[in-house]
Amino acid sequence: MAWRVLVLADVQTGLSAQELTGIQTYALQNGQPDPTPAAIAAAMDEVRGYIAASRTIALGAEQTIPDKLVDTAIDLVVWKLVTRFPTKLMATDARRQRYNDAISRLKDVASNKFRIEIPTETTSEETAGVPLPQVSSWGVRRRVQREEDEV
Repeated sequence: MAWRVLVLADVQTGLSAQELTGIQTYALQNGQPDPTPAAIAAAMDEVRGYIAASRTIALGAEQTIPDKLVDTAIDLVVWKLVTRFPTKLMATDARRQRYNDAISRLKDVASNKFRIEIPTETTSEETAGVPLPQVSSWGVRRRVQREEDEV
């Protein structure tokens, strides 16, 4: 499995063509740009943020996510798009539940309860691949000894 960029075709699996067109038309009628690219970017950043929070795996190449989390990212994008309207006709209970499940899955990623694949190509972002603190038994004993000496 690989890491990849989330694209519009992915989002189209979570929204019907009519829904996506309606969202884009509504935004354009109100003088706003198409919200889809911004929603995709925000979802990608959110997924990558949870991955970085795990601190046990380096992030893949910039703006990529693991295949295992593509559906999760789609659920985030869909929720971001359907909740933009003053009326919440498209923000159904089923979509709300999918969004909540996506957040729950991302929390599991951050706490290392949901494993994702290691990227073949990593990023140079500062938050990526921060090494975990390595504490040896010697270091623990040494620290305790210092605290006792200071008292």
